[in-house]
Amino acid sequence: MELMVEKIIKDVGQGFFFDAHFVISKLIETDSDSYLKKFTTGNTASYHSELARAIKIFEGVLVEQQEGKSWSKNIHDNYSECSLWKRI
Repeated sequence: MELMVEKIIKDVGQGFFFDAHFVISKLIETDSDSYLKKFTTGNTASYHSELARAIKIFEGVLVEQQEGKSWSKNIHDNYSECSLWKRI
């Protein structure tokens, strides 16, 4: 999973902000088979937390976590709070 997340992060321009909802959306767009396999075999919230932790692996190298939060649509088309990151 870390390799998929790393590729998505590297595609974000330096200096731009993004959140975990963005990474999840990009993962669905680029590798929906892998996403759906994980999605259907486990707990959605747990899997999405795992994805958020995968972003954190790149802290200080590719990303900086921001103090604030984002408010964006999740895969259920509902708005919710999400960790905010900056591509460095």
